[in-house]
Amino acid sequence: MFSVKGCILSFLSGAFFFFLVLSSVWWIPTGIAFWLVYFFMESRRSGSTPSKKVVLLPSATIRRRMGLQTTHIIYKDEQIRHSYLCSYLPLTATADPLSRSLLKFKRGRQPDLANWIRAALEGFSHNPLSPDTIILRALRHDETEIPQSPKTQSPETAQTQQPAEPQTQQSSQSPTTPSLFPISITSPTPLDLLGQKLATSFNCQYLPSHLQKSKPTLSNKTLSREQRETQLQNIYSISRSLPTHHPILVIDDIFTTGATTRAIIHALRQSSPNTPIELFTLAKATYPNR
Repeated sequence: MFSVKGCILSFLSGAFFFFLVLSSVWWIPTGIAFWLVYFFMESRRSGSTPSKKVVLLPSATIRRRMGLQTTHIIYKDEQIRHSYLCSYLPLTATADPLSRSLLKFKRGRQPDLANWIRAALEGFSHNPLSPDTIILRALRHDETEIPQSPKTQSPETAQTQQPAEPQTQQSSQSPTTPSLFPISITSPTPLDLLGQKLATSFNCQYLPSHLQKSKPTLSNKTLSREQRETQLQNIYSISRSLPTHHPILVIDDIFTTGATTRAIIHALRQSSPNTPIELFTLAKATYPNR
């Protein structure tokens, strides 16, 4: 015969066991539902507030936040104005979204190519280029010159390669003056597209074929500052004379050590010692812990 105490203990033990089974069954879907709601709310919150690390996105609002920043680089005793859109961390330092976007620009990938060009135009819209500005670009490490289309050769080249034409069509330009119409590049690079867009937007001259290198060089990204300066020493030169007193804007995609820029400035100062020179790059490299 069962005692009252034994019945109560058996009932309590069974209820406790049933509660454990029930709670273990319902805890799993309840926990899953809780974490799904949590991650959903977090994704909504992070999506509504752009991260500060993302500087360039397809959104025009983000592009306008970049702006045109200004600093100076030193060449001998001269200060050269350097304008750029933003600072970035090189891929060798960290996996930065901005550095990946710049790499896509170099490779001509969309929408990064169009976004960077649009950001440059928006930056210069508040401080427009002078209409008499001559725009040049830095050459890639494997380039020695920038070939132009035969249809748009400069007047002095056309004189030597084509039959003589009536003087009335050549009297408006001197043989030593660069062509005032846009230069057509045989195989335009992303920097060429940027230079052409700046020239057409601000009524400037884009004359990249006036700058040349004596030989190809190694890629700078694997070299130290000293190695870059050594291999670029006296390697740039001016292939065609530039009009005097016209400001020159040298464009490049990124600014790291400044070795390429100083080599170009050195070549320009050999032929145009008093010409105003400025530099524009899409980004300026910054390194952590420096």
